[in-house]
Amino acid sequence: MRAIIGTAVLTLLLAGCDKDKAATVQKKNLKQKEATASATPTTWRYSEQEDAMGRGSGRRAVIASLNTVRLKFPYGDTHMLVRLEENPTNGKNVVLVVESGQFFDRSVTVKLDDGPLKTFHILLSSDGRSNVVGLDVDYNEFVAELTAARTMKIEAGFFQEAPRVFTFDVQGLNWKKSN
Repeated sequence: MRAIIGTAVLTLLLAGCDKDKAATVQKKNLKQKEATASATPTTWRYSEQEDAMGRGSGRRAVIASLNTVRLKFPYGDTHMLVRLEENPTNGKNVVLVVESGQFFDRSVTVKLDDGPLKTFHILLSSDGRSNVVGLDVDYNEFVAELTAARTMKIEAGFFQEAPRVFTFDVQGLNWKKSN
Protein backbone atom coordinates (compact mmCIF):
# COMPACT_ATOMS: atom_id res chain seq x y z
CA MET A 1 0.00 0.00 0.00
CA ARG A 2 2.82 2.40 0.91
CA ALA A 3 4.49 1.62 -2.41
CA ILE A 4 1.32 2.54 -4.32
CA ILE A 5 0.89 5.80 -2.39
CA GLY A 6 4.58 6.62 -2.78
CA THR A 7 4.37 5.97 -6.53
CA ALA A 8 1.25 8.15 -6.80
CA VAL A 9 2.91 11.02 -4.90
CA LEU A 10 6.07 10.72 -7.00
CA THR A 11 3.98 10.72 -10.20
CA LEU A 12 2.12 13.85 -9.08
CA LEU A 13 5.38 15.61 -8.20
CA LEU A 14 6.90 14.72 -11.56
CA ALA A 15 3.75 15.82 -13.36
CA GLY A 16 3.97 19.15 -11.53
CA CYS A 17 7.57 19.55 -12.65
CA ASP A 18 6.58 18.80 -16.24
CA LYS A 19 3.85 21.44 -16.03
CA ASP A 20 6.35 24.01 -14.74
CA LYS A 21 8.76 23.09 -17.51
CA ALA A 22 5.97 23.28 -20.12
CA ALA A 23 4.92 26.71 -18.82
CA THR A 24 8.54 27.92 -19.03
CA VAL A 25 8.84 26.63 -22.61
CA GLN A 26 5.54 28.29 -23.56
CA LYS A 27 6.70 31.63 -22.09
CA LYS A 28 9.99 31.35 -23.99
CA ASN A 29 8.15 30.60 -27.26
CA LEU A 30 5.80 33.55 -26.67
CA LYS A 31 8.75 35.89 -26.09
CA GLN A 32 10.39 34.65 -29.31
CA LYS A 33 7.16 35.23 -31.26
CA GLU A 34 6.80 38.72 -29.77
CA ALA A 35 10.38 39.54 -30.77
CA THR A 36 9.71 38.27 -34.30
CA ALA A 37 6.48 40.26 -34.51
CA SER A 38 8.17 43.47 -33.41
CA ALA A 39 10.95 42.93 -35.96
CA THR A 40 8.50 42.14 -38.77
CA PRO A 41 8.35 45.02 -41.26
CA THR A 42 4.88 46.49 -41.84
CA THR A 43 6.30 48.88 -44.42
CA TRP A 44 8.13 47.91 -47.59
CA ARG A 45 11.74 46.76 -47.11
CA TYR A 46 14.06 46.51 -50.09
CA SER A 47 17.22 44.56 -50.79
CA GLU A 48 19.47 43.91 -53.74
CA GLN A 49 21.99 41.15 -54.31
CA GLU A 50 24.53 40.42 -57.04
CA ASP A 51 24.38 37.00 -58.68
CA ALA A 52 27.50 35.05 -57.68
CA MET A 53 27.94 33.82 -61.26
CA GLY A 54 27.91 37.32 -62.75
CA ARG A 55 24.44 37.15 -64.34
CA GLY A 56 23.45 40.52 -62.90
CA SER A 57 21.68 41.55 -59.74
CA GLY A 58 18.43 40.56 -58.13
CA ARG A 59 16.17 42.58 -55.91
CA ARG A 60 13.37 42.09 -53.41
CA ALA A 61 10.64 44.12 -51.80
CA VAL A 62 9.03 42.60 -48.69
CA ILE A 63 6.10 43.63 -46.52
CA ALA A 64 4.38 41.91 -43.58
CA SER A 65 0.70 41.80 -42.78
CA LEU A 66 -0.60 44.26 -40.22
CA ASN A 67 -2.41 41.46 -38.44
CA THR A 68 -1.57 38.02 -37.20
CA VAL A 69 -3.90 35.07 -37.32
CA ARG A 70 -4.00 32.29 -34.79
CA LEU A 71 -3.57 28.79 -36.16
CA LYS A 72 -4.10 25.57 -34.21
CA PHE A 73 -1.29 23.89 -32.30
CA PRO A 74 1.60 23.64 -33.04
CA TYR A 75 1.59 26.82 -35.15
CA GLY A 76 0.11 29.64 -33.05
CA ASP A 77 0.09 33.27 -34.19
CA THR A 78 1.54 34.07 -37.60
CA HIS A 79 2.05 37.00 -39.97
CA MET A 80 2.08 36.67 -43.72
CA LEU A 81 4.87 38.21 -45.78
CA VAL A 82 4.50 39.25 -49.40
CA ARG A 83 7.77 39.22 -51.30
CA LEU A 84 8.29 40.67 -54.77
CA GLU A 85 11.37 39.12 -56.36
CA GLU A 86 13.31 39.75 -59.53
CA ASN A 87 16.49 37.85 -60.20
CA PRO A 88 18.42 36.68 -63.25
CA THR A 89 18.07 32.98 -62.36
CA ASN A 90 14.41 32.61 -61.30
CA GLY A 91 12.82 35.58 -63.06
CA LYS A 92 10.02 37.64 -61.53
CA ASN A 93 7.88 36.21 -58.74
CA VAL A 94 5.29 37.14 -56.15
CA VAL A 95 5.90 34.96 -53.10
CA LEU A 96 3.77 34.48 -49.97
CA VAL A 97 5.37 33.31 -46.73
CA VAL A 98 3.83 32.54 -43.34
CA GLU A 99 6.05 32.40 -40.27
CA SER A 100 4.34 29.22 -39.16
CA GLY A 101 1.60 27.09 -40.67
CA GLN A 102 1.13 25.23 -43.93
CA PHE A 103 -0.65 26.56 -47.00
CA PHE A 104 -3.27 24.01 -47.95
CA ASP A 105 -5.58 25.34 -50.65
CA ARG A 106 -4.55 25.54 -54.29
CA SER A 107 -5.48 29.22 -54.59
CA VAL A 108 -5.69 32.47 -52.64
CA THR A 109 -8.08 35.40 -52.98
CA VAL A 110 -6.66 38.92 -53.20
CA LYS A 111 -8.47 42.25 -52.84
CA LEU A 112 -6.77 45.59 -53.51
CA ASP A 113 -8.52 48.58 -51.93
CA ASP A 114 -12.23 48.37 -52.84
CA GLY A 115 -11.55 46.49 -56.06
CA PRO A 116 -12.94 43.13 -57.10
CA LEU A 117 -11.88 39.86 -55.54
CA LYS A 118 -9.26 38.09 -57.64
CA THR A 119 -8.35 34.44 -57.26
CA PHE A 120 -4.83 33.29 -58.05
CA HIS A 121 -3.50 29.75 -58.16
CA ILE A 122 -0.55 29.09 -55.92
CA LEU A 123 2.70 27.49 -56.99
CA LEU A 124 4.33 25.12 -54.53
CA SER A 125 7.84 25.85 -53.32
CA SER A 126 10.51 23.97 -55.25
CA ASP A 127 12.27 23.06 -52.00
CA GLY A 128 9.17 21.45 -50.49
CA ARG A 129 8.46 24.06 -47.82
CA SER A 130 4.72 24.29 -47.19
CA ASN A 131 4.87 27.74 -45.60
CA VAL A 132 6.15 29.35 -48.84
CA VAL A 133 4.19 29.57 -52.11
CA GLY A 134 4.33 31.58 -55.30
CA LEU A 135 1.37 33.29 -56.96
CA ASP A 136 0.56 32.45 -60.57
CA VAL A 137 0.11 36.07 -61.70
CA ASP A 138 1.12 38.41 -64.50
CA TYR A 139 3.96 39.89 -62.47
CA ASN A 140 4.15 43.32 -64.12
CA GLU A 141 0.37 43.79 -63.97
CA PHE A 142 0.23 42.70 -60.31
CA VAL A 143 3.07 45.06 -59.32
CA ALA A 144 1.43 47.96 -61.21
CA GLU A 145 -1.89 47.38 -59.39
CA LEU A 146 -0.10 46.97 -56.07
CA THR A 147 1.81 50.22 -56.60
CA ALA A 148 -1.47 52.10 -57.10
CA ALA A 149 -3.19 50.50 -54.09
CA ARG A 150 -3.36 51.57 -50.46
CA THR A 151 -4.46 48.29 -48.90
CA MET A 152 -4.41 44.64 -49.81
CA LYS A 153 -6.18 41.68 -48.24
CA ILE A 154 -5.18 38.09 -48.91
CA GLU A 155 -7.39 35.16 -47.94
CA ALA A 156 -5.59 31.83 -47.74
CA GLY A 157 -6.43 28.35 -46.52
CA PHE A 158 -4.18 26.44 -44.15
CA PHE A 159 -3.82 22.82 -43.09
CA GLN A 160 -6.76 21.84 -40.86
CA GLU A 161 -7.97 25.45 -40.74
CA ALA A 162 -10.69 27.62 -42.23
CA PRO A 163 -9.47 30.32 -44.64
CA ARG A 164 -7.84 33.30 -42.90
CA VAL A 165 -7.49 36.92 -44.05
CA PHE A 166 -4.28 38.94 -43.80
CA THR A 167 -4.35 42.73 -44.23
CA PHE A 168 -1.48 44.81 -45.62
CA ASP A 169 -0.81 48.55 -45.84
CA VAL A 170 0.90 48.53 -49.26
CA GLN A 171 1.19 52.29 -49.70
CA GLY A 172 4.58 53.57 -50.69
CA LEU A 173 5.78 50.69 -52.83
CA ASN A 174 8.69 52.23 -54.71
CA TRP A 175 9.40 49.47 -57.20
CA LYS A 176 10.41 50.74 -60.60
CA LYS A 177 8.56 49.02 -63.41
CA SER A 178 10.56 46.10 -64.73
CA ASN A 179 10.91 44.92 -68.28
